[in-house]
Amino acid sequence: MKKLLFTYVFLLSLSLFAQKPLEYDSIIEAEGITKNDIYVQVNDWLATTFNSANDVIQMADKDAGKFIVKGEVSYSYGKSMYNCTDGVLSFTIKVSARDNKFRFILTQISHKSGGNPDCEFGIITDAELFKIKGSGKKWKNKIWLDIKSKSADLHKNLLSSITDKVKKFDKDEDW
Repeated sequence: MKKLLFTYVFLLSLSLFAQKPLEYDSIIEAEGITKNDIYVQVNDWLATTFNSANDVIQMADKDAGKFIVKGEVSYSYGKSMYNCTDGVLSFTIKVSARDNKFRFILTQISHKSGGNPDCEFGIITDAELFKIKGSGKKWKNKIWLDIKSKSADLHKNLLSSITDKVKKFDKDEDW
């Protein structure tokens, strides 16, 4: 019984300190716009936002009103001293549409450097600081915080862009 109790307490303590992947989840009201119309607007947004929508769209289900998209943006800290961290931030976008609203999730954000594995941060988590021991801790925490800040900016910009596109839907467009 003691072993079982110890195991339970140990597993519970691990889960309390576990880091979760960084994720931004937003629900946007789109009053008067149907699920189908939101789907069409999101599809149009994807085609104009990404260089090749066909390359980034992993799933598009019109009946369910869902998209899963994998994308990436370039990343640079901006100082030559840290240029080994220059690379890309990869991410997944999930969009689900319903009548009068849609959900936008930016998740699975990860950092890949241009070739040096020691300068990669991998999956970005909700941890306040980068978990590293020994030398390099200070500069890696600077980059970690910058990546998290740029991820928040990416979310804000993508969310603003898709929201503008969906809400500017005009059913009675006369041309």
